[in-house]
Amino acid sequence: MTTKFYDLRRALVEGASWVDKKKIRWLYPGMAEQRVRVMKAIGPRHDKYDRMEACGTMDGNQNNMQLCKVPLCPRCFMLRRKTETAKAIQKQFVGVTNDQMAFLTLLVSPTCDLGTVDPCIDATETSLRNIIRYKRRSDARWNAVQYAGWWEMDRHNASDIHDKLGRNKRIALESEWPVLVHRLDQTVWQPHLHAM
Repeated sequence: MTTKFYDLRRALVEGASWVDKKKIRWLYPGMAEQRVRVMKAIGPRHDKYDRMEACGTMDGNQNNMQLCKVPLCPRCFMLRRKTETAKAIQKQFVGVTNDQMAFLTLLVSPTCDLGTVDPCIDATETSLRNIIRYKRRSDARWNAVQYAGWWEMDRHNASDIHDKLGRNKRIALESEWPVLVHRLDQTVWQPHLHAM
């Protein structure tokens, strides 16, 4: 995409009303690029491709925005995170004070193959539940520990490990970064869990 297109998209986002921002009507350039990469990775024959392509368009009759609800869609996962966080605070963490809460980001191994993401997520969730169960058996303080979390997926180029990742993320992922990449612009998917 050209610089002019990025500038236009940024102007749309920054000049949008708070209602449109709340709906996530427009995506910042990095998120828009992630959406394009996801669509390219799944291909036009995939059943979710058309849904993702229509995501963010407005229904002319009722001025409602169409959502694809595909977990890798940046618009949909940001809207879902907002909704689920509000629900968790109102239901699961009612009466819990801020000093009793913590925010967790759990990074799992990055991959070039989208097919390995679901098994990795399942294994990670099982491990996390087992860790909490084990801790509860040995320490009663863990009986009050609970979590609500949402999976997200970042998209990187293979070369990003050296020049675009922040220091802490680079240190955490260096030993896990896919070594057998064929091109420096090859997509590397980074699933991670955000939890309270």
